[in-house]
Amino acid sequence: MQDEMQRIKADLVKRATAIAEDFMSRRTGKGRGPDQWSDLFVKVSSTDTGIVVDWRYRHWYRPKDGGAPKNMLRYLPENRVTRLAQDWERDEVTWVRDALRVLKESYRELTKLEKKLGKAGVMGDEADMLTGFVPVRQSKVSPIKAELAKDKGEGRRAKHG
Repeated sequence: MQDEMQRIKADLVKRATAIAEDFMSRRTGKGRGPDQWSDLFVKVSSTDTGIVVDWRYRHWYRPKDGGAPKNMLRYLPENRVTRLAQDWERDEVTWVRDALRVLKESYRELTKLEKKLGKAGVMGDEADMLTGFVPVRQSKVSPIKAELAKDKGEGRRAKHG
């Protein structure tokens, strides 16, 4: 099951990267008119904990000594992306933002599920059949031995409690 989850996570990262690269490739094309110049950029990366989506925008300024305008990229919070998008690109930016948000959330939920399965130590024939996953750190204990150990522990607490 862990291998399957890792494969799904890698697929989510590939999809997010492909969406971001496709978005950026349409921004750098030379087929746009002078009024269709976009100042938005998106970059996708992955960490152990999830997918990271960095939105940036080109900030224009003039140097103090005059000369040609220069630009630098600044971080842009996700909730302000559509506000800074121009009219001609707003629909596409909204779609990309929402698609990346869904992929991020899916990755996060898979990570949570993986942790819960590891902590719970999914065991038993039915659980194995459903998940195909048994943590290595947990040995299989027969239900009878587990019940005896539980009863033994409760007896001590009752005497000393």
